[in-house]
Amino acid sequence: MPSRRTYIAYALAPIAIGLSFLLISRSHFQNARAVPPTPSLDRDIETLRFRLQQHPDDATPYIALAHLYAQKARETADTSYYSEIERLLGTVAKIDPRNGDVPALQASIDAGRHDFRKSLASALKAQALAPARPAYDGLVGDAELELGMYPEAIATFQAMVDKRPDFNSWSRIAYARELHGDAAGAIDALEKAIGAGSGFAENTAWAYAELGKLQARTSLEEAERSFERGLLIYPDHAPSLEGLGKAAFARGNHAAARTFFERAFAALPIAQYATDLGELAEARGDTKSADQQFAVVNITYEQSKAAGTDTDLEYALFLADHGDPALALAKARTAKANRPNIHADDALAWAHYKAGDFAPARIESSRALRLGENDPLIVFHAGMIAKANGAIPEARRLLEKALSIDPHFSIPYASAAREELKRL
Repeated sequence: MPSRRTYIAYALAPIAIGLSFLLISRSHFQNARAVPPTPSLDRDIETLRFRLQQHPDDATPYIALAHLYAQKARETADTSYYSEIERLLGTVAKIDPRNGDVPALQASIDAGRHDFRKSLASALKAQALAPARPAYDGLVGDAELELGMYPEAIATFQAMVDKRPDFNSWSRIAYARELHGDAAGAIDALEKAIGAGSGFAENTAWAYAELGKLQARTSLEEAERSFERGLLIYPDHAPSLEGLGKAAFARGNHAAARTFFERAFAALPIAQYATDLGELAEARGDTKSADQQFAVVNITYEQSKAAGTDTDLEYALFLADHGDPALALAKARTAKANRPNIHADDALAWAHYKAGDFAPARIESSRALRLGENDPLIVFHAGMIAKANGAIPEARRLLEKALSIDPHFSIPYASAAREELKRL
């Protein structure tokens, strides 16, 4: 399972430092033109580096530069920026020990590395230093969600949006609503986030991509328009390209799907898009190409681990589908210990299922559904596990439910669900 959110990206609103950031809202879209985002961001970084030389005892440019590095990490998936941010934060801590952005940015880095217990501790420090800042609430809520603290996260996000209904708060409300099965409410919140605008074009494109994913459940046409808007705002936006690829696959256009997935991987070479290419190759019956892509996925996960990012949850699901079930089970157990949320429950359930351990798979699957039957992949897994345990009526109901939520929820498993229903 690819990570649902990229945490370090928009966890904190950029500080107003006199730089020209691109502000794009929904109402501006019709007049928007595609602009290359990276050169502008790089110019802003160079400007701040110069300011640091001129004002080495002023905390403001250090914090501002750390924010820009955080955005750079989001846009490139280059986690080496985390170390650079931490170096800047060390300097700020000496200049201004009570600066709340120091623990807040550390919380973002910890979240980017998927160490959510550390992230929560740092976010709570930031919140204590500046309880009026809604951005710090967002960091706390992000960590609470990943740690399975769902009621606490909902309360935190509600406090955040009450303080400031902006891009950061509405985007989080959207995810919380989606988790609880309120797709219409999630779409509404994403539209509000887009309307509020973000300081970075990539963030707005991300919101359009998330909107498209939800729209694809009922209308591929609407979804495609949202993905295309994301690309207009931020050229070669990988999540938008992936969305168009999945829409093309749903339409049966495998050649177009492959082109979009290749472009996504070229723009952002992470495991998620290599997996898309591998699963597409499998669907086309090209096992050689699939194996090559899955080898890339394994290398990518190993590189992430070497760089200090915990991807056990995501890797466990990949291994359960395309690798060693025993290793998948080991990683899923570790993932659940570190990130006790419904996705970790699901990963452990699916790893048990793939290893032939059907009874414990059903126990974990029931835990994965504790927020309701809302995520189509989790519901599909539950249906297959129910079938393996002899609960045929339940299996049929769950497989039908997965397809009713999203008939295109997975490249390999949407069609697998339909085939299983024919056999039940």
